[in-house]
Amino acid sequence: MPNAEMRLQFVREFQAITAHPAIPRFQGALTGRERVLVVHAPPSANSQWFCATWTGRAPTEVIMLDDHAQEPEGWMGDLAGKLHDDPDYRAAVVTGSQNYAWKLCQHFDAALAVHSDVLLSLGEWRSWAQLIDPSQRLMFSANEMYRLAGGWALPLFVLATDPQGHTTAAQRLLTTVVLPWLSYVREGDLTAEASFLETFSDQALREFYGHYSASGLGIEELRNAGAVFQDHLGEYFMPQLMKTALRQRIEEVAPAKIPMLQDASLATRAKSGDVFGAMREAITCRNWDSLQQLVLEHGLDLFIGAPRFLSSIIAKIPAYVIDESGYLGIASRLLSMVDHGKVVAPVPTSSRNGERSAAVRKLAQQVDELEPTGGMKYVSLTLLYFVYLRLCGHYTQSADVAARLHESLQFASGVAITSPKLRAIAKTQIGVSLILDARLTASRWVLGQAVEVAQSSANNFLLADAAGKLALVEALNHNHDAARQLAYRSEQAARRTGWARDLVERSAILARGIIAWNELDADALHTELDRLPHEPDQDELWSVHAFLLAVSYLLEGKAARGRQLIVDLLDSRRYALGAFSAQLLNDALWLVTVLSPGGCQHMSTLAGNESLALRRLHGWVSGDTRDAQLSTATDAEVIGLWRPLTQALDVVERYHGRCTTTARTELAAVLSENAVAVRAMLSGISGFDVLLKDLELNVGQQRALAYLADLGPRPKRTNAPKLTPKELELLEYLRAGKTRRQIAVSTFRSENTVKTQMRSLYRKLDATDLAAALNIANRLGL
Repeated sequence: MPNAEMRLQFVREFQAITAHPAIPRFQGALTGRERVLVVHAPPSANSQWFCATWTGRAPTEVIMLDDHAQEPEGWMGDLAGKLHDDPDYRAAVVTGSQNYAWKLCQHFDAALAVHSDVLLSLGEWRSWAQLIDPSQRLMFSANEMYRLAGGWALPLFVLATDPQGHTTAAQRLLTTVVLPWLSYVREGDLTAEASFLETFSDQALREFYGHYSASGLGIEELRNAGAVFQDHLGEYFMPQLMKTALRQRIEEVAPAKIPMLQDASLATRAKSGDVFGAMREAITCRNWDSLQQLVLEHGLDLFIGAPRFLSSIIAKIPAYVIDESGYLGIASRLLSMVDHGKVVAPVPTSSRNGERSAAVRKLAQQVDELEPTGGMKYVSLTLLYFVYLRLCGHYTQSADVAARLHESLQFASGVAITSPKLRAIAKTQIGVSLILDARLTASRWVLGQAVEVAQSSANNFLLADAAGKLALVEALNHNHDAARQLAYRSEQAARRTGWARDLVERSAILARGIIAWNELDADALHTELDRLPHEPDQDELWSVHAFLLAVSYLLEGKAARGRQLIVDLLDSRRYALGAFSAQLLNDALWLVTVLSPGGCQHMSTLAGNESLALRRLHGWVSGDTRDAQLSTATDAEVIGLWRPLTQALDVVERYHGRCTTTARTELAAVLSENAVAVRAMLSGISGFDVLLKDLELNVGQQRALAYLADLGPRPKRTNAPKLTPKELELLEYLRAGKTRRQIAVSTFRSENTVKTQMRSLYRKLDATDLAAALNIANRLGL
């Protein structure tokens, strides 16, 4: 067609000589004997055309009932007379009133066409488009036109005359027909309200109407009303021109409903899985309340899967809305820390970092107010709160809040949440806060639950994260088999994650690094460290990385380098030291100081902040009675790394520093063969070097052990008292655990003589009892 006017004229002429495209479908259900057609549809040129062609070429009178001046009883009598007088008479009646339609069907043997019978399917429209435009250019845009006007024939034909320029005219035509029609449609208001939905299915409609009403409509009812149609994929949709017309009706008759309908639409869209679309729609509508609710309910999923999208969404929210909400500001700051698959949270540089933030104070107030009622909002806000506290360096406060949330999740029915993802991420982050405040026993329990829930959520990110964190805790507690299994499980899940693979793999790598240190396997330790940055970065578990770097330097014979690393970190990150990080770094400092050649000479440079088990070990190695007899009952054991050492030292103390056969048996019971590092440290105690003789060590372990050979070197004997040969012989018997009677029998002396020699030995060593004498003799190298 050369121009739009000629095409429109052609369409009109074509209508005059051609049957309505929907007639073949409708006639397939008729017997052919019907003389009256009742069309329950809006009176329009489309329904008039449908009626005019329902009998083919037979003449038909079309009655637009709503324009008829007489009462129904009057003209129904006239119609009955015409049918009686003329056997060839045919009549088609169009009415928007369901009541009139049923009266007609009761009085006459009539065929009934409902609105959906008059409207075009996509296939019918495409066939019609091919007829009116033999060049088939119209076919390229037939689907798009159908998305605009649906099966409403006249708007479609208007669009067909000029797809680019006649949208406004088609809209006006459709609105003119639709709005009056809604006054006849049952539940017309509910039909109009459905225009706020984006996707259509019976489930979506139930969700939508269920947000604000006890009643609603299904797909079939909307189809019969001409509100929804099926596209080429069989999916239901509401034409854009129809949406505009229906929303116009809502704006005219019930504008106060619009926010409620927008909320219901956004919630339904998000629940169907289109969270991105729901958030974009909320921004377009400037519906900030709904957007905040969407961020609360789906923010964690988006943080896991699409943090940049979530960040872009929050960036579009006005500043005054963020300031009023409190938590949006905190969420925005947390999102700004995500970069290329890792969290780059700045290391706290002030003891008051974050305390003066109005957003933090408001968030704390919201958490306190929501705690009695619980619910998903309480869980989400509390999670956001304690994670932010943690990143600001308030580790104890963060752990307290996290422990409170865990107790609520565990025991209070008011905060029961159905989302496995939310429960898994909450428990994992609770576990991290407990780790950083050195509550490893509690964190182990919580993380165990997190792994189970993450498994049920079928989310690889959550499973990799929870399993990796638990693997690290198990490794720190010398549970190597469990740690290896969890680390493997974590890395298998991490391989199936997206952007955050590096983030969730870190914990599993650190877990295997701790195992390598416990087993004194320098090669395995270097393999794991090669997968990490060369220096500790801003990861929350950076102190574990620092510990592993320090001991790797120690095992390479570069203890001074490891010592410098730890000293620098203790200074530069002093505000980032929770109980866990502080203890781990101070223990690393002790190791690289004392376990290096001549290390005992540098003990005075330490501040004494290492674990009590290490100080106690030094006491036995150096002969310092006070440190050797330290009670570890008050040791917080913030990390289980030294638990085997504590248990072994208890055995050493019980046998007064004598490595008897019974002592070795008891030590074997508390030390697994994997605790090579602990065995190496115990070998520094005089007589206990045999602990390593029973182990089969590989070349790497033997090489690493060589750098620890000078553990606790004994001072020169310049100040040692001179002991007689008999006193030295007596000292060896006492070290072997012999009693006075046994010594007397072995040396052919009387028991009184042995007693006298022991008193002389105590006097020379300035000792008051046997344990003190043995400690001093060890310290002096006798």
